[in-house]
Amino acid sequence: MPTPTPSVPAPELFWKLLASTRLVEPGMLVILRREHEASETVAEGPAATTEAKTKAIARRLLTKGVISQWQARRLLRAEDGPFFIGDYRLLDRLPCDGRGRLYRARHEPSARVVRLMQLSRSLCQRLDVWTEIVRRTTIANQSANPVLGRTWALEQFESDRFIVCEDVPGEPLADELARLGPLPVGQAGPLMLAVAGAVADLHRQAAVHGRTRTRATA
Repeated sequence: MPTPTPSVPAPELFWKLLASTRLVEPGMLVILRREHEASETVAEGPAATTEAKTKAIARRLLTKGVISQWQARRLLRAEDGPFFIGDYRLLDRLPCDGRGRLYRARHEPSARVVRLMQLSRSLCQRLDVWTEIVRRTTIANQSANPVLGRTWALEQFESDRFIVCEDVPGEPLADELARLGPLPVGQAGPLMLAVAGAVADLHRQAAVHGRTRTRATA
C-alpha cells in the first residue's frame, strides 16, 4: 500500500514547530507572526482552509528569506528538524552516493555557505573505514589544484562526524552537456585537460575524485 501523505499542520502548530527549530530568534518570530496575521486578515479572510493558511505562512517566510525551500517542505510535513549540526544551519539536502548525507549548510559564526557531508555513524565506528576517511580528507584538504573543490575540515559534533567542503556553484557536467550539446573542440580540449590534471593529482596520492560539475562564473 502507498505511504499516506502526512497532513499539513494547522497554523498554530506550524508556528510552534518553527519556534522549536531554532531557525528564528524568539523575538523575531513574534514580529513575523504579527506581521503575517495582520496581512492574513486582509488578504485571505476566514474562508481560507487550514491547509491554505499554513502554506501561506510558509510561503511568506520563504519569500522573506527566513526559511529555505527544504526547511519549508519539512515544516509543512510537521517535521521539527534537526535543522542544525553544531554551528551549521542545514539549508538543503542534496543527492549523495553512499551511506552518508550531503547538505548545503551555513556556518552561523562566519555566514559561509558550505557543503556538509554527514558521515555514517556505523561506518565511522570501523577503524579501517575511519582511517581511510581521515587519509582521504587530509589529501583533499592539502590539494592546491584550482579545479578541485576545497575540503575545509573534518569535524565532530556530539555523535555526528562530518566533512566540510566548498559549496561549488554550478550544474553537474552531464546536465550541462545535455542542455548545451557537445562542446566545440576548442572549449572541450582545455576543459578536459584541466579536469584530467586534477584527477591525476588525486590519483598520484592514492585518492579518488567525486562528482564533476561546471563551475558558475560571473
